[in-house]
Amino acid sequence: MNRLFLFYIILLPVLFHSCKSEEKKKFLIGVSQCSEDMWRQKANNEMLRELAFYPNLSIEIKSVKDDPSQQIKDIGYFIEKEVDLLVVSPAEGSALTPVIQKAFGAGIPVILFDRRIDSEDYTSYVGADNYELGYEAGLYIAGLLNGKGNVVEIRGWDKVTAEVERHNGFSDAIQRYPDIKVIARPHGDFLKEAAEQKILEVIQMNEPVDVIFALNDAMAIGANKAYERYSGKRPYIIGVDALPGEGGGIENIQNSLQDASFIYPTGGDKVIEVANLILSGGPFKRENILYTAVVDKNNVRMLQLQTEQISEHQDKLETMNGLLNNSLIQYSNQQAMFYGTILILVLISILLFVSIIAYRNKSRTNRLLEEQKNQLISLSRQLEEATHAKLVFFTNISHEFRTPLTLILGPVETLLSGSNLSDEQKKLLDLVKRNSNMLLNLISQVIEFRSHENGKMRAYFSRSDIKLFLEELNIVFSDYAKRKQVDFSFEATDNTLDMWFDKEKVEKIYFNLLSNAFKHTERGGIIKTSLRKEIMEGKEFAKIEVYNKGKAIPQDKIKSIFERFYKVNPNDAGTGIGLALTNALVDVHGGKITVESKESYGTVFAVWLPMEQIPQDIAEQDDIYDNSFTKNLLAAEPDHRSDNILPASVSDTDKPLILLVEDNTDMRNYMRFVLQNDYTVIEAEDGDKGIEKAIKNVPDVVISDIMMPGKDGFSVCQTLKENVSTSHIPVILLTACSLDEQKAMGFESGADAYISKPFNADLLKIRLRKLIENRQKIIESFGKSLINDTKKTTLAETEQNFIDNFRKYIEEHISDPELNLDEVAKNMGLSKSQLYRKIKSLTDYSPNELIKIIRLKYARHLLSLKGQNISEVAYESGFSSLSYFTKCFKDFYKENPTEFLAKNKV
Repeated sequence: MNRLFLFYIILLPVLFHSCKSEEKKKFLIGVSQCSEDMWRQKANNEMLRELAFYPNLSIEIKSVKDDPSQQIKDIGYFIEKEVDLLVVSPAEGSALTPVIQKAFGAGIPVILFDRRIDSEDYTSYVGADNYELGYEAGLYIAGLLNGKGNVVEIRGWDKVTAEVERHNGFSDAIQRYPDIKVIARPHGDFLKEAAEQKILEVIQMNEPVDVIFALNDAMAIGANKAYERYSGKRPYIIGVDALPGEGGGIENIQNSLQDASFIYPTGGDKVIEVANLILSGGPFKRENILYTAVVDKNNVRMLQLQTEQISEHQDKLETMNGLLNNSLIQYSNQQAMFYGTILILVLISILLFVSIIAYRNKSRTNRLLEEQKNQLISLSRQLEEATHAKLVFFTNISHEFRTPLTLILGPVETLLSGSNLSDEQKKLLDLVKRNSNMLLNLISQVIEFRSHENGKMRAYFSRSDIKLFLEELNIVFSDYAKRKQVDFSFEATDNTLDMWFDKEKVEKIYFNLLSNAFKHTERGGIIKTSLRKEIMEGKEFAKIEVYNKGKAIPQDKIKSIFERFYKVNPNDAGTGIGLALTNALVDVHGGKITVESKESYGTVFAVWLPMEQIPQDIAEQDDIYDNSFTKNLLAAEPDHRSDNILPASVSDTDKPLILLVEDNTDMRNYMRFVLQNDYTVIEAEDGDKGIEKAIKNVPDVVISDIMMPGKDGFSVCQTLKENVSTSHIPVILLTACSLDEQKAMGFESGADAYISKPFNADLLKIRLRKLIENRQKIIESFGKSLINDTKKTTLAETEQNFIDNFRKYIEEHISDPELNLDEVAKNMGLSKSQLYRKIKSLTDYSPNELIKIIRLKYARHLLSLKGQNISEVAYESGFSSLSYFTKCFKDFYKENPTEFLAKNKV
């Protein structure tokens, strides 16, 4: 039995391999034709006929009636359809250029057919050389007239490149014969009727016409029609196209409706040939020029016979191709039926075999499944117990935190009530109180959330006017909104709304939603709250809505917004428990909470609270509810308005300049307090503003927090290290997380030091001082090497390249005494002030001092060469005054130029 199964397993792939026919990759070619005239129809037929030789190619043809706007839409359709190759014959070169460039830029190969565009953004061109065709026509006419006579040129549509090139070629050829005059150049727009009307106007000029040259055969027939209305001699009429068939140029010559025509080859077969080479990756020519020849009474009969024979052969080939395709289809169907039958028999045998094996293994599989099920149940219980143990520990430790926090807040409030505090002491104690209250609130949230999970959260209901209740809370929020510079408003549809609710819990719901809205609303933003009665499922509800116009919540994250410890942005401040607790407080009321967020609209949180309750606990006394919750927490919010005042010019102070990048206002205020006596301190509340201030002011050191909204500290550090104006600045990263992986990321981004929170203020100041001292030693060492011409490099590669580029620019313009520092800064990609601080921080010299040193070194080099005059050297080095040069030289080298020259000669 096993041997039989093995035989079928081996046989099955063989059958599949036999059934699978070798298929080439299929390609779709989009063809956009500018018109539907006879010439275009012949070209399209040639393309369709040529496809018989390339079964992996297919085409879709769209034609317009000389309408550029419609052709642009057609090409846009092909781009959207993602065709593999685009063939375009543009109605207007200029108008079609942008959309063809778009297709080419999207990676679609483009073949220009017959006409060109105003760009080189195409893959290949197939068509005649229209300039050469016009030139040949001009020479042919000159031969007919023996160099003397009058000619009328009937032009087409002057926005078509083919028309312009034919006209230019014809004009260049005729200019060689001064006795041939072109007496008129009317535009017939390639149409028979238009050309007939224009020639009627020429006839009325009563000037003799020897030859009419029409830029296509249709206009040549129009010219003949015009002359048929008049008796007398008809001029020699020449056209362009020489198409075979009814109404074509060849038939017109045979019927004496025109005298000659220049063959304008259609080349549809050539287009498909080139397209196949491009799509298959083969070698192809970018310019595929199709050549012309004249057809007149001397050779028209021979061409007609050849054309008829070719047409007959093509008809036979198409018939044979159709028969062959039918045979292949029939063969393919028979082959599929044969292999299908065998496959079905093999599958039946395999199914029988598998059924037997499955029956044998059923009992063993059931045992294994039962064992796995028991293991999963055991793992689930262990996981649940571990999670429960963690939450119990977290809750217990949170309870333990309350005692030390009480012992912190009590003495702090006692000290604050005294009158002997200085302003700095009061600010520090306020900071301690504010952050202790915030920590106490976080602990209360954890404990309250845990009580809900255990089913022990109790609600104390009282019947009251919820509208009046929210309005009283809004008084506190309105003042907070002014501080935050946010437009805050409240709207209620009912004058009163009496209902049962727990005041403390509704206040927390309202506070959490509003504080979340304020956190995600920029200055000048809008926050709206509303209250109205709604009936849902036959019950009355009070619906509270909180709307803020700000950054939307991604749709894939909305479903997780109410999960505990979940944050949309991991870098945002907070614990991620606020909305989870809000959901729990709403659930205690038997209500529901929803959120809707759209990018162009904003975010709306909606809470439905039942107006009727069956309260188990009723608040009968007012002292159960403490209305200070919102006021205390909003008071714990630090004032985000920075009292940091930057000096009018950073260079006005001798203190080192420190940039603090930290999103926590209290932390910025504390660090400024610690550092302000020894340093000039500027601040930024997020990463983007930090980068902006660093580039503008070029500080001596940047201290940045890591966890910030928007750009985090790693991104700030990496951006500053990659920017030419800030790459030299030492960066200290601060974080509350002390994991080695995070430290590695910090050093990878270019950080110079890493300090974990909480940090010792003295340690921070020592680290800052050492960084600046080490930087100063590097600068001094580099300055000495600059003066002594030593090759020792103490700067990092980026800084050394900056100095080298600065020196190179100065040396290229060294003889210019009016060298402008603004131009130097512009060349270095910096502002003048940025260049000053960059050069000063790298060399301890100002840019002008460094330029003077480079000039003196160049002058010393010139003086060391024999035959140099001191005056010439001074001016060649960029000094406008010889006396000033002598003074600078002596100050720098401790000898004047004459002494140096004399010593050098010895």
